[in-house]
Amino acid sequence: MKNQQQEALARHSQLAFRRMQPGAALIKRFHRLPQDVRDDTCLKQVCQWLTVPFSLWPVDVIGVTEYVLGLVESGKRLGNDLQALVEMLGEPPKTKTCDAICIHEHDVKGGNYESLIKAQHKFDFKEALLKENPGFRSDWNWIKNHFDVKKHQSGTGVIRRRMVSERNFRAIGIFVGRRKGITFLMSSTPSATNGRFMAWRRTSLSSKS
Repeated sequence: MKNQQQEALARHSQLAFRRMQPGAALIKRFHRLPQDVRDDTCLKQVCQWLTVPFSLWPVDVIGVTEYVLGLVESGKRLGNDLQALVEMLGEPPKTKTCDAICIHEHDVKGGNYESLIKAQHKFDFKEALLKENPGFRSDWNWIKNHFDVKKHQSGTGVIRRRMVSERNFRAIGIFVGRRKGITFLMSSTPSATNGRFMAWRRTSLSSKS
């Protein structure tokens, strides 16, 4: 356990941005839990995202992890809706991908934006992969059954993201846990890592559902 915690903290220390710092405390909280608790699929999956560079986050990973850990530490179970949302988060990107993005983020932090000047082909490629992904349709149908997406559509039916900065970051929004449910403030955006559709909007889902 100690080696796994040290390895996770070492990877986390390589991340570029200060907003990632709370993740270190969450990693330690995770590894303080008994082994049988840490083996929970949803808990393990969301905690693994703490060592992923910020540019690859499809949602507020720190907020989600803190909420899930809080439930587990208090002896509560994850509701069906929360489990479904964590499953949609998917597996974290491969180490090779994280390493490459980490280098990019450190470049951006230092003011080097050269890699973003001519990159339209990469976005076109990702869009093509998304259209061919059956998981996208499955997730989108789940979202439409749970959320009133028409409130967020334009006249042509497009759901637009919030403003995305020139640094190529996703406007991921903030995750906030409430006593009577779970509030998600998320923008509509396809995950760059697994092509699954993450369109968590502001709503309330019971943690016991």
